Amino acid sequence: MASQYEDMTPDAVMESFKLQPLHIRSINSLFDDSDTAINHLRRGMNETSDVAGDLEELAQSDLRDDLEACDKNLIDFENIIKCQQDVLSMLQEAVLSNDGNAGDGTAFYDQSLRAALSDYSKKTAAEKYHKHEKYAEFKEIVWNVSHPNEPMPNLDTNEEDDDLVVSATRRSLKCPITQEWLEHPLTSKLCKHTFSSNAIKALIRRNGGTDVECPVPGCRQLLTLSVFYDDTLMERLVAQAKERGETNEDEFHDVE
Repeated sequence: MASQYEDMTPDAVMESFKLQPLHIRSINSLFDDSDTAINHLRRGMNETSDVAGDLEELAQSDLRDDLEACDKNLIDFENIIKCQQDVLSMLQEAVLSNDGNAGDGTAFYDQSLRAALSDYSKKTAAEKYHKHEKYAEFKEIVWNVSHPNEPMPNLDTNEEDDDLVVSATRRSLKCPITQEWLEHPLTSKLCKHTFSSNAIKALIRRNGGTDVECPVPGCRQLLTLSVFYDDTLMERLVAQAKERGETNEDEFHDVE
């Protein structure tokens, strides 16, 4: 059977082409690529925070400030990728609904991405960075060098109001699952509880890789691997506690 495009010029083919549900599989592969890119950015944020703490200990404030600017750039790049993912999801929905809005996908994608990036550019610095867990971690690692076990001032506090600080939360440096020192700590974005990486991953695998209730007594938050992030601050605090020769029996640290 002859193709519908057989007697058409290349330009005519491009003009008449419409995305179909069968093309969704190709779009899905783009999510894997973007997730990989985000993971690389996250590792960069971890390294940035860790080095910033070292620079603070060496009183290299200028270099530390340069790293803070890099950390913000990494967060901006992460947002760009997440905007792209959101637009791809919208494109998939448009194709599957067969409402004709998707077309060949190009105009839909470009217009939607421009709108999303424009919305992000209009946000204040506080809106972009202060609620991002890796930026807050960066600031707290630097703060902790000169103010160990003291709560960090609220990032959203007006500079003229020095009395307002966040209340401290006592977080143990031992894993609630293994009852040993945290190893490669992962912290939940949802309930802020921290676990050793292998321990929480094993627990989730035993549950079939689906939602698992937080194992901290009294917490009923459902968790998946996607809600965790590498907690560079807790990793540094564990290393510092070990260097001081402390045990993990009653080791707690006040954090934001």
